[in-house]
This record gives sequence, structure tokens and C-alpha cells, in this order.
Amino acid sequence: MYRALRKAFEDGKHEPGAADFYYGELEMRRHAGDIPRSERSLLTAYWALSGYGLRASRALGRLAACMLVTVVLMVGFGLPQDDPKQRAIGTVPTGGGKVAFEIDKADPQNPAGNRFTGKRFEKSLTVTLDSVVFRSSGQDLTTAGTYIEMTSRLTEPILLDLAILAVRNRVKRREDARPEAGRLSAELRPERPLAPSKIPFAGESVPAAPFTPVGLPEPDSVPGIRKAQVCAPCADDIGQLHVAVAQLDAGTSRVYVKAVD
Repeated sequence: MYRALRKAFEDGKHEPGAADFYYGELEMRRHAGDIPRSERSLLTAYWALSGYGLRASRALGRLAACMLVTVVLMVGFGLPQDDPKQRAIGTVPTGGGKVAFEIDKADPQNPAGNRFTGKRFEKSLTVTLDSVVFRSSGQDLTTAGTYIEMTSRLTEPILLDLAILAVRNRVKRREDARPEAGRLSAELRPERPLAPSKIPFAGESVPAAPFTPVGLPEPDSVPGIRKAQVCAPCADDIGQLHVAVAQLDAGTSRVYVKAVD
């Protein structure tokens, strides 16, 4: 049902409504009991990291937290005590002639003493920023620092891509947002105009499924919500399709949809 409603909004070029139903579609799938555990794990990770590519603040927060952890680990364990110095070793022939030098570089030494200094923080920040864009910093690192950099170069570009996707979707939704919930519900073509309802979905033959498991407040707890009937009878096995619309602010609306046998 969520997929069909999302497609209807996409066909009508209504990006905010389509995005809301896309979020609901994936939430229903994540909580379904008949999907493989691997798919549920991927959906849970996608939801936790970026809200299915729709929650920009969540994606940026995860990226900032990962960068902070990388900086702290680099300052504490990743940077060597001192930058290794190069040295040249050679032998001067007794009778004169060419001198051959062998240039060697000492191995980085694990840090000791006061590790959390401004200079080490600056170097760690440079390493972290380079990792975000999947670029090697060229900084000498300890063995632990090498593994920390490899991990950050794997995870942080992914988080950056998710953050960009979420920001793009949020900007697109704001550009296409409609100021009134009534215009949003018009895409569903209700049989009658939206009417105020103190307790939406109340008094029906089949109790309303709770919306709390998908992270939404119940419709009867949202002030100013309005209700309408979309179809009766509907296609397939759906007897009636009811919709309740709540206008959250000037550019955001929430649509509750319930199928009744």
C-alpha cells in the first residue's frame, strides 16, 4: 500500500509526499516478520545512519561522531612520538672515488607522555579530513594509526555520501513543499473534503494498527488532524481506505493511511 501511494505521489510530481511514503514503506518492511535477517539488518543500518537517506541531521551527526572518534584515536594512538628522521649512511673509499650513500628512515615509535597537544590534534584533524574524501594523508603513522586510517577511509566516505543524499533530499522536499495539508491530501482524491476529527479512525469495525512502532505518534494525539475516506470499496482485498492528515508546520504535513477490511 505504501509503495502504491508513493508511486501516485511521484507520478504527480509531489516530492515531499512521495518521500514520506517512501520512509513509511521501508519502515513497514523493516518491521515485517517475513523478511530475511540480513535484509532487516541492512534496513536497520540504513535507518540508523541516515533515516533511509531522508534525515539529513542524523546523517551529518553520524559523520561528525565518526570523525571525532577518528581524531581522538589518532591523537592517542595513531601518531608517532616524533616524526621519523631520514639518515644517510655511506663509506668514503681510502683512495678516493665515488661515495655511495644509503638513505634509511627510522620506524615510527609509539607515543609516550603527553599525547593530547595542539600540534598532534592538528595533524590528526588533517588525517581525518583526508580520510573523509578517501585520500591518503601521507602522514607517518604507527601500526595502530595505519589501521585506524584504513577504517576511517572505508566508513567516512560512505557516511559522507549518505549525508549528501539526505541533504539533497531535504532541500528538494523543501523546494517542493506545499503550505497546506489540504493540498497534500488532494493527491489522494478523497471522496469528501477533509473534515476535522477529534479521534481519527475511531469507531471502526477493525481497530487501527498502532503507529508507535514506526516512530510516529498516534493520530488521536495530534491536534488539528483531519480525516477523509479515499475509496469504498477499494481494489484488491481492501474494503475501505481512510486517510488522516496533520499539518506540522507551514511546509510539512503528515499523512496517516489505514486500510479497513
